[in-house]
Amino acid sequence: MVQITDLLERNKEIAKTHVPFPYLPEAAAQGFPKANVLVHPQFRNQQNANKMISRVQLDAVCIRNVCGHVTPNITDILGAHFLIGFTQIMIVHHTDCGATYFTDDDIRRALKARQSLSGVGVGVEDAAVIDAMGFGAIGKDIGKSVRDDVEILVGNPLFPREEVEVRGFVFDIKTGVLMEA
Repeated sequence: MVQITDLLERNKEIAKTHVPFPYLPEAAAQGFPKANVLVHPQFRNQQNANKMISRVQLDAVCIRNVCGHVTPNITDILGAHFLIGFTQIMIVHHTDCGATYFTDDDIRRALKARQSLSGVGVGVEDAAVIDAMGFGAIGKDIGKSVRDDVEILVGNPLFPREEVEVRGFVFDIKTGVLMEA
């Protein structure tokens, strides 16, 4: 099992041949174009955004999270738009997502059980906090989940929908194909 110390050792080797990235003002002065596309893929390691779309340095920005839902990242997306000014967003979920194997209620029950096993117990306030949590369960229809995320983002009153096109996709981890949702 990999430990943090193992990753730090790997980094020492990688750093020996690292090619520095330009700071943002340096990139602008050197004429690097700003990224026009923000890609919002899920967290799964096999869904490597660089491979999925042949991303090269600075041509697209990626913001990832577990389950791929946009709600936890709306502030990041708004901030990135302010900084970069991209005009398109790709929301990408993938087949065989771990979030299709649980429900939010499964995790809520597990958290309450863990709290009870710790000897602390679950008070009314704790239960209310746990019951209000969402964990990103997707269900079986990944395409619907993507479409829901597109609607959530475009429906946010702070989102610049007149400036940014949002499209949703499902990445098939077996074929490597992106399909519009």
